[in-house]
Amino acid sequence: MTDDEHPLRIVVLVSEGRHPVSGVSRWSRNDARALSLAYSVASGKPTVQVLHAGHDSPATRDYLALGVNHLDIVPVAEGVDVVDALEAHVHNADLILCGLCAEGQEDSGMVPYLLAQRLGLPLLPSALDLAIDAGGITIGQFLPKGRRRRVTTTLPCVVTVHPMAPLTLKYAYAGTRTGTITTLPHTPIHATGQRGMDWTVSPINARPIKLAAHERRSGHARMLSATTTESRAGVVVDQGSAQEKATAVITYLRKHGLIDY
Repeated sequence: MTDDEHPLRIVVLVSEGRHPVSGVSRWSRNDARALSLAYSVASGKPTVQVLHAGHDSPATRDYLALGVNHLDIVPVAEGVDVVDALEAHVHNADLILCGLCAEGQEDSGMVPYLLAQRLGLPLLPSALDLAIDAGGITIGQFLPKGRRRRVTTTLPCVVTVHPMAPLTLKYAYAGTRTGTITTLPHTPIHATGQRGMDWTVSPINARPIKLAAHERRSGHARMLSATTTESRAGVVVDQGSAQEKATAVITYLRKHGLIDY
């Protein structure tokens, strides 16, 4: 931790989320977990600055209901990279926290990496918990297959929070009335034209279901087939007209109950 003359400055980056079923904009559960970790290590909420790159909306005001006393909006002009807009506001932060990726927006998950590269800071990904002492930070990192490990680095740094991290904040609508939102002065940044192509959002196409006939053999017969090579009594229809071949396929499907017409 830093001394009393230079208190620790924690910046939490938040974004708009999207409900996975209705598609309605809401607060991001990933970024809310970052807020939970920030408040757990901060000596007081005034030491935590919450930033949103974009515009004021009902979804961003939901963060006030999660206990945020004040939210700063960083305006982003059309064609300007979000990293360029955030850089000037987080360059002197001791710890930058954010979710692993956005929810329903441009969910590339690259913003914290690009921001850390721009600022020349180390990045610790997939944090489940964190502790700060003697100018350093230690996180419990989520690894595949249920594994965990402790990772330590020096401050300042960037940390992304895993979706499995605890969410201890409670939603209270009264916070949207008592909290405040400030739109920071616009920083003149030239559009680079490298923000990327327009994103196209569409529903996931259902994968085709493979039709497989149910086996009507005894357990003993299935065990023998696992150790021996046998013919499955398939029928190859390579002769006859197209109508005859189609009839053979329909007959097979009806016989095994794969279609009901």
